[in-house]
Amino acid sequence: MVKSENPPHIFAMADNAYHSMLHQKQQQCIVISGESGAGKTESANFLLKHLVTLGKAPNRNLEDKILQVNPIMEAFGNAKTGINDNSSRFGKYLELTHTRLGRVTGAKISVYLLEQSRVVYQAEGEQNFHIFYYLHDGLEAEDKLLQYCLDNSRREKHRYLRGTCWSKSRSQANLQQFNKVVDGFKSLGFKDEELDSVYRILASIINLGDVDFYQTIDRDNIEQAAVKNVDQVKIVSELLGIDPVDLTEALTSNSVVTKGEIITRNNSVDEAVSTRDAMSKAMYGRLFDWIVNNINRLLSFCRIVYGENLAVGLLDIFGFENFEKNSFEQLCINIANEQIQYFFNQHIFTWEQQEYMSEGIEVDIIKFADNRPVLDMFLAKPLGLLALLDEESRFPKATDQSLVEKFHSNITSQHYVRPKAQGLEFNIRHFAGKVTYDTYQFLEKNKNFLPTEVIQLLRQSSHDVIRFLFQCPLTKTGNLFYATPRNSPRGTLNKQQQPSSRPLTSTLKSQYDSRGLASQTKAQQTVATYFRYSLMDLLQKMVNGTPHFVRCIKPNDIKAPSTFDKTKVQQQLRYAGVMETVRIRQHGFPHRIPFAEFLRRYCFLAFNFDERVTASRENCRLLLLRLRMDGWALGKTKVFLKYYHVEYLTKMYEKQ
Repeated sequence: MVKSENPPHIFAMADNAYHSMLHQKQQQCIVISGESGAGKTESANFLLKHLVTLGKAPNRNLEDKILQVNPIMEAFGNAKTGINDNSSRFGKYLELTHTRLGRVTGAKISVYLLEQSRVVYQAEGEQNFHIFYYLHDGLEAEDKLLQYCLDNSRREKHRYLRGTCWSKSRSQANLQQFNKVVDGFKSLGFKDEELDSVYRILASIINLGDVDFYQTIDRDNIEQAAVKNVDQVKIVSELLGIDPVDLTEALTSNSVVTKGEIITRNNSVDEAVSTRDAMSKAMYGRLFDWIVNNINRLLSFCRIVYGENLAVGLLDIFGFENFEKNSFEQLCINIANEQIQYFFNQHIFTWEQQEYMSEGIEVDIIKFADNRPVLDMFLAKPLGLLALLDEESRFPKATDQSLVEKFHSNITSQHYVRPKAQGLEFNIRHFAGKVTYDTYQFLEKNKNFLPTEVIQLLRQSSHDVIRFLFQCPLTKTGNLFYATPRNSPRGTLNKQQQPSSRPLTSTLKSQYDSRGLASQTKAQQTVATYFRYSLMDLLQKMVNGTPHFVRCIKPNDIKAPSTFDKTKVQQQLRYAGVMETVRIRQHGFPHRIPFAEFLRRYCFLAFNFDERVTASRENCRLLLLRLRMDGWALGKTKVFLKYYHVEYLTKMYEKQ
């Protein structure tokens, strides 16, 4: 019985990718897609477990370490939303590296597009990242709350954790998850002082959110923001190892350079709140990157010793979202899903059908819904939606209303729908359906500006890790730079990581050096700009490997077990292009192998060792006939095979 005769199974996907990597000696990439709450993260966990089992690691300890990564990533990168209690709020590309013989040698993680705005604001019925709740209940159980300036009596009053219903059972579950995260950190090799820094930064974010401001008048009769609860600033300063006076100044004033002169001006209350929130988001984002970079370094030893010739990549990214109220975060998430759908279309339909034509293979042309025009509407320059958003973000007097009017007057795509009523809304016809977006705070969220004063202040921290988070240069995707494992210390900068003080060459014409790195004080890009680079990087990783697609289908919208909503399921199958995919798989040839590669791989199955086999069309035909296979086709340079042909050949290969 061939494997394809079994019902579809997530382990079979892992098995297929692993053996394809071994036989083809090529990188593989498993792309998991679907709506939020459809089961992508769970599927990714199953895939990882099975791939680790198949690629028997040189030692059991390495297998355990790799599997410890996911609980940590979910704690720091997942959160409760209105439609999913464990929603991924970032994109994760995990590469499992192997020797040429298929032994696992380690893992590398790349993270993208963390939803940092969630740290400071959550919509009604939603929560902050899981780790904040795990930390609170975990430290309470260890009687360490006061050590990190947290108080059990105030936990529902923290600004960044409001709207959370605490219960005994919930706290018990949080404690179990906290212990799992701590065990994961220790198993991977994080030191106690590093864990202390993690707790310290998380606690400082919770406390920073509780700093309040009021409006006052300075000596020159000019309005300015002042801190209402000075003790709260002292708590944050103590946790971060910085001076409370300097922190107060950084929150309530800012400096600009005009004609070579530094002019300090007072912040309004709104500006002080924006600075407070920007500081909280930056600390969390940098901490997240630092954890990922350290995990990569700690998992690099076997890669260096045994090599990393081959790899299977797993892409687990936030799913398509359509809430009652959709903001900037949903726009970014849905554009990323449009990009993944476009890649799927290109791979399954466009490239495949072009190859049939160029190789002279006769097959029925399959029509499919091409979402390229939607992507162009978002990503084109200068009149794409993201380009217009960036342009408006540069105007000091721009408002959410002026932004939506700019969209209305410049975007002419049929996929953009202007509502009849005047307001802050616009509609987009996505591949998965129509979504209404509200531009309230779009500009604020896109700017994401962190004042230089805050960066310089945190660089003076008495704690190594906190200093490092703000000294390390940023990449074009907005992430902390990760140096190669051979020369990357933990909490200090080596020469390779030191922000360059040399003037950049005129040919670069940007803040970035030749490695695509920039000092944090210079790399103040918009979220939309980081988003563009992240999409490009993600797409490059997918293109570099042979893709396998997992479609997660959500059975219902009410989070109910054993409930199958037929209309809901049909809708997902339709917009994902599953019906068209079935047709092209029935009539087409998913495996297209050059003559030389085909004979190199399989000639020993049908030819004797004393036969001289040259890479020719005739020898390929002879091999297929000798193996009594039918239903294949021969093009000008390639052998075209059905999925069951390759399974049969693989079975024969393994048997021999």
